[in-house]
Amino acid sequence: MEVLYIDKNLISGDIPNCWNHCQDLYLLNLGSNNLTGKIPHSLWHLNLTMLNLQNNRMFGELPSILQNSRCLVMLDLSENHFSGSIPAWIGDKLSNLKILSLRSNNFNGHIPHKICDLQFLQSLDLAHNNIFGVILKCFNNLRAMAATNKTNKEVHPLPLSLYTYSYSLSAILVLKGREDKYGSTLGLVISMDLSINSLTGEIPKEIGSLVGLLSLNFSGNLLTGNIPDNIGNMELMESLDLSMNGLIGEIPPSNHLCGPPLTMNCTSKGIPNIANNGSNSEGSKVNWLYVSIVLGFVMGFWGVVAPLFFIRWSGGKEGATPLLLPRYSQWQKSYYSPVSSGQHHPGFLFPIPIQQLVCMDDPLTIGPERTSTTIGNAQGLYIALSGDPNKFTAVLYADFAFTTGRFNGSSFSLFSRYPPTDFVPSPNTNCEMAIVGGRGAFRMAKGFALLRATCSSAKTVDANLEINANLYHYQTQLQNIEIHNKINKRVYS
Repeated sequence: MEVLYIDKNLISGDIPNCWNHCQDLYLLNLGSNNLTGKIPHSLWHLNLTMLNLQNNRMFGELPSILQNSRCLVMLDLSENHFSGSIPAWIGDKLSNLKILSLRSNNFNGHIPHKICDLQFLQSLDLAHNNIFGVILKCFNNLRAMAATNKTNKEVHPLPLSLYTYSYSLSAILVLKGREDKYGSTLGLVISMDLSINSLTGEIPKEIGSLVGLLSLNFSGNLLTGNIPDNIGNMELMESLDLSMNGLIGEIPPSNHLCGPPLTMNCTSKGIPNIANNGSNSEGSKVNWLYVSIVLGFVMGFWGVVAPLFFIRWSGGKEGATPLLLPRYSQWQKSYYSPVSSGQHHPGFLFPIPIQQLVCMDDPLTIGPERTSTTIGNAQGLYIALSGDPNKFTAVLYADFAFTTGRFNGSSFSLFSRYPPTDFVPSPNTNCEMAIVGGRGAFRMAKGFALLRATCSSAKTVDANLEINANLYHYQTQLQNIEIHNKINKRVYS
């Protein structure tokens, strides 16, 4: 067997460690399932040219044995819980890579300089991680991103066999804020996305030499200084996002900018819109999105204006009120881990008599492992309410506070009824709870969170809770009004 595609299913559990007997397997796609655990070591004994594990629940650091997969053309580990630093040997050993996506994980540390040795790399996506440091000046060595004459529309695996080489690889990429699947035009899409990290310093002028880029996204970092002038010479650029940084100075002049509010029409440039050739993963839901936007605007408008009319008609007095701008934040597949660490801990799963009040003070970590880096803590209390000895019901208050990173000093609070569940709940049991407030970056937060026990034990009184939190929060603007884009930041706690 040379090709195995079992993506977009409901397969769960760990990937079995039995790949030693599949030496002829070259293309493996296990994406969009419910797989957990670490990458098995036997997987790297294969001569894979494509590996897709995106959108699962896998964790751990990238094993060093991965560097034996020197034929890899595409590596997609996005939308998981992988942690640790990005290993330097990716650039040193995986020299054939064209597509590298580590998006939405827990990777930290600096971007290794060896990444600049990937001469064939045409799509680099490290967005939504915890990466810090500066943007590498050596990115100008990425020759595939600096080329303007693209001849191959498709991306093929290495010709290890005639059968696999006939395959045209496809990948899910995020361009212009949209997640699209690219197949027949994947070879024409040149992109770099380092958004929603903690990168600092200035944007190096060497980035301007990557004239083949169609999409460049550095938004949501801590970048400072001016925008390099030579960025205006990147004539193939269709999307440039530098928002939510600390950049200063003027916008560099360019003869290649087009679209409103400018007078030049983008269609007159003669540059093909490659992104439109991607198939939108949302499908027919896009039309409903437009409908919901219109309905949301109408309901929101009258929800604000109608009370003002009522106050005016009832003789109310006008007053000066600070302008509040709503922001929407979303945390996916996040973990809250009450871990006893060798001491007795009255956790969620401990059989507690009715009406007993219990306090808690537990660590927040960046992954489900007990050895993961602590980034905050969860403090609060709950009172047990259930009279059934086999069920657990409580009213819970918990404050999730961050003590490091971009959200240092900020927190959001849950206050809700924990619905009846077994003392050792099923992994498929989701408990919805209300987000009622916050402080710092999450001031005046409201929303909801879905809690799910990924592992639990009534005997050891340990548990890992996966939390998917969706909340709205506000920023007070007294003088300057800033418009913020939607944040989709993954945090592991």
